[in-house]
Amino acid sequence: MNVIKKDDYNEKAVEKARNTVIELTKNSIPTKTVDLFFSTDLKEIEDGIRRLNDYSSKCWILSALALYTLVYDKELYKQSGLTWTEYYKHTKEKLGMDKRQCSEQLSGARFFIKHHDLLMEKGWDTTVPNQSLARGELAYELSGDIEKTVEHMINDTQLDFKNWYQSFKLLPETKADQHPEIVIEKSVIKINGIDAVTISDKLADDQRMRIEGFLEQIFTAIKQGDFPAIIPVSDEKEARHLFTLRDNYRNGR
Repeated sequence: MNVIKKDDYNEKAVEKARNTVIELTKNSIPTKTVDLFFSTDLKEIEDGIRRLNDYSSKCWILSALALYTLVYDKELYKQSGLTWTEYYKHTKEKLGMDKRQCSEQLSGARFFIKHHDLLMEKGWDTTVPNQSLARGELAYELSGDIEKTVEHMINDTQLDFKNWYQSFKLLPETKADQHPEIVIEKSVIKINGIDAVTISDKLADDQRMRIEGFLEQIFTAIKQGDFPAIIPVSDEKEARHLFTLRDNYRNGR
């Protein structure tokens, strides 16, 4: 699970975002249910589907704001007697959404609140795919340009938007020459020709091999231009799960 950091947005920002959504949903909830399956009129079916999709999109952002500002940020989840981590594991039971959907709504709401004025200025409305709004934070993190992020989010299809922000993942490869020259030999790691790390042969063979393995992974990552991270895990199964989370993040899921 990705830990969501609380933002230092103020109540005025929350109020503006909430008022926008309330205005959007005013008079938009269907008072009649069109029985689409028994209709033979294309226009009636098209109008019904459009209303349902519009209703669904507006409900999504309304739900996202309520989840983020009330349940999460105001910590009302504590009324359940659970920590946030525990509560997050029961979102299907309590909120009717799985953890992925919960994470998307939290991310989308936070992006909507933080960048509300820019979104409105650029013409955001509920025809923008919810998935694009949910990927706003990731797109901004990768591109580093909030205006371009919002413009692409609003003007691109969901797939084009995803392709746009994922293209920035390739940029570090163009900076490979900025990384130090690293040579990994048995028991010795050289950086720019200097013996940076030497593992004593006085260690037991199993200890030395284990340390060599860890250091090789770390410095191989640095050599490739990646950012190595050391995360304690209980076993190989948990480690594989972290790799899956990493791959899903890189794929924009």
